[in-house]
Amino acid sequence: MRSLFVFLTLFLALTDLQAQKCGTIVTEEQMEFIISIEEKGRYSTERTKAVDIRVPIQFHFVTRDDGSGGLSSAEAINILNRLNGYYSRADMEFFFFNDVNLIRQTEDYDWDGSEGNVAASNDIRGVINVYFFNSIVTNGTPLCGYTRFPPSSDRVFVTYSCVTGGTTLEHELGHYFTLFHTHGTTNTGTTDELVNGSNCSNAGDRLCDTPADPNLSGKVSNCVYVGNDTDANGDIYNPQVENIMSYAPDQCQDLFTPGQYEKIRTGFELGRLYLNWETDQFTGNFTADQREICNESSVGFDGIGFGVTSWEWEFEGGTPSTSQLQNPSVTYNDGGNFDVKLLVRNNVGTEVEIVKRNYIQVSDPLLDARTDTILYNFSQNEVLLDFSVENPDEGVTFERSETDFESGTGSLFINNYDYLSETPGNIDVIHPGNMNTIGVYKYKLSFDYAYTYRPGLGEDTFIYDSLEIVFNTGCLNNDVSIWKKGGRELASTDVSSNAFVPLNQNEWRHLELEYQLSGEESAIFKFINTSYNGNNLYIDNLEIIPDLTLLAPDFFRIVDFESNVLTIRWVDQSFNELGFTLEKSFNGGEFEPISLDQNTQIYLDTDIGEGVYEYRLFATGRSGITSDTVGVISFDNTITSVESRETKTNDLAVYPNPSSGNVWIQSARNGIMRIVVLNIIGSTVLEQDAGNLTEVELLTEKLKPGPYTLKIHTKNKVENRRIFIK
Repeated sequence: MRSLFVFLTLFLALTDLQAQKCGTIVTEEQMEFIISIEEKGRYSTERTKAVDIRVPIQFHFVTRDDGSGGLSSAEAINILNRLNGYYSRADMEFFFFNDVNLIRQTEDYDWDGSEGNVAASNDIRGVINVYFFNSIVTNGTPLCGYTRFPPSSDRVFVTYSCVTGGTTLEHELGHYFTLFHTHGTTNTGTTDELVNGSNCSNAGDRLCDTPADPNLSGKVSNCVYVGNDTDANGDIYNPQVENIMSYAPDQCQDLFTPGQYEKIRTGFELGRLYLNWETDQFTGNFTADQREICNESSVGFDGIGFGVTSWEWEFEGGTPSTSQLQNPSVTYNDGGNFDVKLLVRNNVGTEVEIVKRNYIQVSDPLLDARTDTILYNFSQNEVLLDFSVENPDEGVTFERSETDFESGTGSLFINNYDYLSETPGNIDVIHPGNMNTIGVYKYKLSFDYAYTYRPGLGEDTFIYDSLEIVFNTGCLNNDVSIWKKGGRELASTDVSSNAFVPLNQNEWRHLELEYQLSGEESAIFKFINTSYNGNNLYIDNLEIIPDLTLLAPDFFRIVDFESNVLTIRWVDQSFNELGFTLEKSFNGGEFEPISLDQNTQIYLDTDIGEGVYEYRLFATGRSGITSDTVGVISFDNTITSVESRETKTNDLAVYPNPSSGNVWIQSARNGIMRIVVLNIIGSTVLEQDAGNLTEVELLTEKLKPGPYTLKIHTKNKVENRRIFIK
């Protein structure tokens, strides 16, 4: 019995040690980088051919002060050869950059993770630096090794025993080139990947040719999985104990999968391409930061290649249509599917051409977009053909029900009551398609709904679902939540432990919402149901009404008259006008319309002669809608005859008027103290002191041609006179 106890204690201790064999941790930034690679589809299917490359590696052996405790040159060569045996399928070969570097530091022979003591002064740039120690213990945890995912430093830390007795270096370099553990992105946790593989691309190690792995620490005997763990569906795991990225015993690990090799190679090309690699060959390839876009959007292209000296791009449907940059940005204005071609050359003129058909998919959200009121009472099954449904788990989702608010029409329904799933919080989305929002001031949305939650297993516990309404602009990439309720707040009637079916109108609620736009050209109202297996939700009498109200322009005014050009300005108060109509009248006649573009805020009237002009203005919108009219504003341009002297009023004369030079002001009885000249908008443009004279010459050389008002200050009063400078 005592022997069994000792054996079990030792077994558990070894299991715990094995669980901590790797200390590599992925940061948020690194995770975003790795996901970005996956989203761009940058794996080997995008490469024109495999190219053999040679990558430099530097071994650093940390020994005692007397040089003991390291490995021999022959052992170093054996480690390198074994490494190349595994990585050759990624078309990669490692070579020693220099001879092994001996670091004689007894204090770091058994290492505590203080990288500055060892790596800072020994790193070689552009090279993979591998540091060997007798042991590694960080934060009290013994490790076989660790490294960092890209982007990061070029350091790998391992222990002698784990490298010579297993595949630790191969394992850590897998991380270095973006591979995760087969049980997922953590070191000691279990997986979220399902045995049936339905979520293999975004769970576990995010690769679909590695089976779901529950974390093999202590669950492998004689290289056979002996665990009985099950996934969220209750399926028993059948992991790959031979995989180098697993936590199976070292003696079992001897393979990478094809998917892992592709990711290793991609991790090099996109995360570690700066390494001081060597190759006699060259190749080219490209990726895009996005492939499905809206029209009038831009795509960033990345040229990837070995030994490339020139890049010649052709972008069907794009602007520019060609480029010689390695990483160009291209705008696509029209909808459609477009090819991209890249021709690369090396320094001896060898060419490789890469053509990707229909590589960029551009959609036009205004194509077939709705402009009218949207009204559904769900009276027919076919009505849902007008809707788009997102059902990520391919389970329960929105459908039509015969139950309704008003007898005989039906409703939109989702069965949360029977929405059983291994992952609570399942999301289903439905929307009635794109709406053309050009000319729309705001939307009015209304519907009737019925919902209740149900009791949970414990006392005073309940199971809730939620409904959210989202306003989405652009190409489904800018969600704005405008309303969200769940559980008690969403419920339209009392809690029910049975599958909810509303029996009368009292169990329904009516909701009305408004959403103010701000210049979007297209939009979608999305209905998002989040199910926690609560109870059923019904929606009826959905109505989305565009409000085409226009705000009148403001601050409508004349600002200048120069060289017979009259400048009129205003402030655009609306974002949804399609244009403006400026109406013009001459000498009291009928107003004639002048059509102007949207967003216009200035008009230059060059058709100005002698006479009085009047103007008024309004904004124009969709379906013949107009704003209130502003104005009238007027401009008097009647002072045109040449006079030797103006008719005297209170013995005050201004002459000549109009004038092509200076103007004389004469007062028969009062001394003239000061003269102020105002332009057509009432701003002072000239002031001249008169010195209490009865006749003063006004100097006009600084005045532009046009009409002005004179304020003439005498001893007794201030009088106004109109003049015109030619």
